[in-house]
Amino acid sequence: MRVRVWINPNTPLLANCMAKRDDGVLSWVEFIYERVYKVCKRCGVIGHSALHRTFSNPNIERMINEQIEKIHRRFEYVTSYDL
Repeated sequence: MRVRVWINPNTPLLANCMAKRDDGVLSWVEFIYERVYKVCKRCGVIGHSALHRTFSNPNIERMINEQIEKIHRRFEYVTSYDL
C-alpha cells in the first residue's frame, strides 16, 4: 500500500508501529519515506546527520510519545512504536 501523508519535519519519523485494522486485527506497519533526505539515523529527525544531532534522547522520546498520544486520541486505539 502506498499513502501520501503530511509530516512535521521537526519531529522524529516513526519507522514502524502497531495499528488496528478495520476488522479489529492488530498489524505491524513499517513505514518507508520517499523523497525525504538527510534523516538522522539516531533520532529520526529530518535535516541533520547522526554526527550533528540536535536533540537529546529524553527529548526524542518525549516527541515520539506525543505523536503516539495524538494518534491514540484521534483514532481511539492503542499504538506502539519502534525506532
